[in-house]
Amino acid sequence: MKLSMIYMASGFGRRFGSNKLLASLGGRPLYMYGLTALAEAAVLLQAEGTECQLITVSQYAEILEAARLLPLTGLTVENPYSEEGIAASIRLGTAAAWEDASAFLYFVADQPYTEAAVIAVFASSFLKSGKTIGCTASNGRRGSPTAFSACYRQNLMGLKGDKGGRQIRESRPDEIWIMETKADQLWDIDRAEDLDADKMKKTQTEAGYKGKRRRKMHKKDGKKQEEGMEKETLRQSAGSRSPAFGGGHSFFLRICKNLSVRRGRTGISAVCHLLFR
Repeated sequence: MKLSMIYMASGFGRRFGSNKLLASLGGRPLYMYGLTALAEAAVLLQAEGTECQLITVSQYAEILEAARLLPLTGLTVENPYSEEGIAASIRLGTAAAWEDASAFLYFVADQPYTEAAVIAVFASSFLKSGKTIGCTASNGRRGSPTAFSACYRQNLMGLKGDKGGRQIRESRPDEIWIMETKADQLWDIDRAEDLDADKMKKTQTEAGYKGKRRRKMHKKDGKKQEEGMEKETLRQSAGSRSPAFGGGHSFFLRICKNLSVRRGRTGISAVCHLLFR
């Protein structure tokens, strides 16, 4: 299986009041959380035998440059049509994807709490589901990432406006596979006050979420799952060459292992901490 993973980071953040993707959250720019999670998910998926290609679509030079610096990150595509809405990012990312990709995965840049392990499980399960459209959801609320089989390439290339892939999903409801996940995995940053942890917790609770405590518990479980998958990645990658990212893959993973021991971090997170702390 070959999966093209497309990171869409071209939004204006009008309700936020400024460019939210460059806003600081926990000492890091907001966009870095999703970019890092997607890169880590690619490593986890490759351990299972799925080739992964990462494509970052953005109108912002800082984001494109950061994507080029991250280990295991692939193509970057400048988006001159961002005023149009999310459909422009989908079209550009799909056009840059492998011609022989089995499927396309799309992920937005304003969901900082979506974990790499969740993205990897979603992608792996979708590819095995037998369905042609996949999305995540929690209590009926759908979110990102989403996925489409390669048979929809032309449909995706023809999208217009700000509805995105919803236009395709609505026309083919029988083809949709849904992965239920915890609500915090789909929490997005929409307004400036969402960056305030206390206010965010209050908003989540009012919406029926369990808030910060549940988020921490899930992160702990996700970390255990991710560490287990990463150990398998290291074992399988030792001395090998990655078909998707080139001969430096196993060498990079060994560096990651050393960094994780020294800094208490795992995989790509350790390198990202050094690059963007």
